[in-house]
Amino acid sequence: MIPLGLLIAQLLFGSIRVDADVTAAPIVHRVHTPTGPYAEAVLSRYLDQIGESLHDAGYWYPWIELVAVVVDTVSNRIHIDVRVEAGDPVRMTHVELSGAKRFTFDRIRSRIPDRSGSLATRSARESLRQDLLSSGFYQSVEATDPIHRDGVDLVPFRVREITPGRVDGLLGWSEGDWLGSLDLGLRHAFGLGHHLTLRFDRMRRLETDLNVRSVWDRIADTPYAVAFEGTLIQQDSTYLVMAAEVTGEVSTTGADRYGIWLERRRVMYPDLVRSDDVMIGFRTVGGRLSDPFFPTRGSRYRISAGSGTREDGSRVNRISGEWQGILHSNGRAAWVVSGSTGILDSDSVRADERFRFGGASSFRGVPEAGMRASRYIWTEMEGRHRLDQETFAFAFTGVAAAKGHRPIINLGAGFSYETRAGTFQITAASTSSSWARPVLHVRLSSGP
Repeated sequence: MIPLGLLIAQLLFGSIRVDADVTAAPIVHRVHTPTGPYAEAVLSRYLDQIGESLHDAGYWYPWIELVAVVVDTVSNRIHIDVRVEAGDPVRMTHVELSGAKRFTFDRIRSRIPDRSGSLATRSARESLRQDLLSSGFYQSVEATDPIHRDGVDLVPFRVREITPGRVDGLLGWSEGDWLGSLDLGLRHAFGLGHHLTLRFDRMRRLETDLNVRSVWDRIADTPYAVAFEGTLIQQDSTYLVMAAEVTGEVSTTGADRYGIWLERRRVMYPDLVRSDDVMIGFRTVGGRLSDPFFPTRGSRYRISAGSGTREDGSRVNRISGEWQGILHSNGRAAWVVSGSTGILDSDSVRADERFRFGGASSFRGVPEAGMRASRYIWTEMEGRHRLDQETFAFAFTGVAAAKGHRPIINLGAGFSYETRAGTFQITAASTSSSWARPVLHVRLSSGP
């Protein structure tokens, strides 16, 4: 900044004149003006302090310019002129939570004090940070500098949602008979997670299966995962299924993921009859919805296909798919289409191989996993209307066809409510096979 030829003797700070606009002047003059021996680092720190003081007051785009530097060789002093313009202030109108998947700012806005018109000062941002932490939805909140994007000033925070695990409880009730499932997921360090699924009938005895699945996801930051699964199934007869799966996955830009999986499955029956299956297949998961609770745009899908052999040498081919998409939305209302399909091609189909569908997270109007078939397809059209940030009502109709079953149509309605513990949903639906016997679905879902 100062020619080396002038630094024959130690320069001292002389006058520092600041030409500031009306807004910046009272803020700038509270910054301590440097005195004593001149150093570029001291001057740079002084200019940074002016900028930080303006940031603290809510002015994030100031103009700070060193307009003149004059060295008085007689007095060996340096005189500096600085021009400061505060610029437009940033207000707390548009808040962005980076890392929020379930609990976006629009979702939890009504639960914290409204600061939408206030300046984005340091104290205001710290107060909002504390409010976000106190809301109970996030385990960490970090304030970052405001940014200007698409003509809008954003006040961003980096958050980590509280997702210690996943709970998905489902109940279906019809004519005094309960059929439901409980799915628990726990995620630990190093990507290791455990899932426990229990399906039951009338809440008194184990009726269908008890499933435990452990997944080691992305081993040592590689795209590989290992899953071990054990299932005790009680249907026509009691049998045990043990399976091990290795998956290699590649992620593309966006939300699409592609993977190759290899599975070995052993089925053991009480009479010591057993069957070993080896399958290899391809899996892809993609798409993204704008919001997990009430999406207004986007779509998502999952496709899996595999082929393998049994111990007796017979072939097994399997393909399945799921989809959901937003057809139209105006912000408060949305039309959603969803569905699923599966095809199993084999000389003989075992009970453990059949697809299971129906229930609160599938084709509604049927008890949880109440339909089993080697081939099926169902689709539903749903209309949703948002009542407030935490609640929406919906009505739907759909059709399902499965091998060994007559095609059926469903019709139903319900509502979803977002709570701190997760999403609570209650649905009443009937099908054309029994219009007079509706099924009541109750679901509580939390976690990723």
